[in-house]
Amino acid sequence: YSLLYVVSWEERRVLSALREIVVGQEKNFYTWSETLGLRDGTKPLTTGAADTRTRDPLQVLDVIRGSREPAVYVLKDFHVFLNQSYPHASAAIRKLRDLADALHTAYATVILLSPVLQLPEELQKDVTVLDYDLPGIRELDGLLTRALDSVRGQEGMNGTLGAEQREHVVKAALGLTLTEAENVFAKCIVEKGEFDVGLIVSEKQQLIRKSGVLEYFRSNEQVDDIG
Repeated sequence: YSLLYVVSWEERRVLSALREIVVGQEKNFYTWSETLGLRDGTKPLTTGAADTRTRDPLQVLDVIRGSREPAVYVLKDFHVFLNQSYPHASAAIRKLRDLADALHTAYATVILLSPVLQLPEELQKDVTVLDYDLPGIRELDGLLTRALDSVRGQEGMNGTLGAEQREHVVKAALGLTLTEAENVFAKCIVEKGEFDVGLIVSEKQQLIRKSGVLEYFRSNEQVDDIG
């Protein structure tokens, strides 16, 4: 698959996973954004100046098409330039179709990374869409371990959790992105001095309200209440 579209809010987590995949495959790894242009994806965003030559979305597609090096290119938020409200959307779509054809004979992969799926009909046969799942119990448990290690020994902070309490905390965090879980764990440390399930659930409630679509209801019913 030479042209992929990964749908995820977790840019940092997806890029980290891609770096692990690329390592050992003798391929270069690049990321692109409209603000920074094409960059070495193995280096932190804080290093180096923006590449003004490749900040234009049409220009970067030309650069990728003209390159013959084995590489993986991640184009961030490229869906904006495929929307008809963008003045050069038709050119961007055509260039992506040309690029998809050219990539079949090159050792390169282009990945469109965006929190929303916005794919024009013209590209639906050329692009493979992947939904990147939210972190599961294993990843959240690892995050909780790191959070516990960071506060262990601090005055007024309970740096230990029993197995049952740990399970409750991790399960309460399911449905959050890794960044959201990291933030709510930090909030627990600051406000409660411990990892509080109630605080995690209330934070979830706030995140659900942001969507403007769903409303959160606490359920007090048990299995025995069902007739």
